[in-house]
Amino acid sequence: FIYRNGSQVANGVWDAVFIQRITILADVGKYNFTLEVVDASGNPGTNTIWITVRDWTSPTISSPIDVEFTEGATGQLVSWTGSDLDPSWYNVTKDGVVLLEGEWTGQAIEVDVSANTPGTYTYILMIVDSSGNTNSDSVTVTVTAGSTSTTTTITTTTNTTDVPTGDGGVMVIAIAIGAVVVIAVIFVLFVLPKMKK
Repeated sequence: FIYRNGSQVANGVWDAVFIQRITILADVGKYNFTLEVVDASGNPGTNTIWITVRDWTSPTISSPIDVEFTEGATGQLVSWTGSDLDPSWYNVTKDGVVLLEGEWTGQAIEVDVSANTPGTYTYILMIVDSSGNTNSDSVTVTVTAGSTSTTTTITTTTNTTDVPTGDGGVMVIAIAIGAVVVIAVIFVLFVLPKMKK
């Protein structure tokens, strides 16, 4: 008798050179197989072995194009898709620092990169299945500075000088005539006599 995890899967007649081959079709996991033999006197003998079925195939993963945008733009996303028969978990790093991580059940994984300031950043997604097989992809995100406009305001100040009118104007003229008369008197009294000598 042959048992797999306690359930009989085969039986037959045993002779001294009995060999039983079994084709194992099983999902990923660990299984125990037990062979039990009985002789003609009814004496039994058993032996158990463990068989581990592993998945050696790495998950598949998409490769999104690199992203470039101007600072302040919204809705800038990096989106990966992956698949595996037995997905397990994922993480996303930004310049080597873990940004996101969690259970991966085959869903698309998306990261919003809109908040980045000007510079260049490397985002890496790693996905892992339950057998420990991994796959990864990197995307470069480049953010450029937005254009800066400068407004120059020129302020012009106009000074207005009012010219006196009416009596003020007459007063200015009178002062000017008085000054001429004084100069004429000084000339007659002091300068002219000296010139006659």
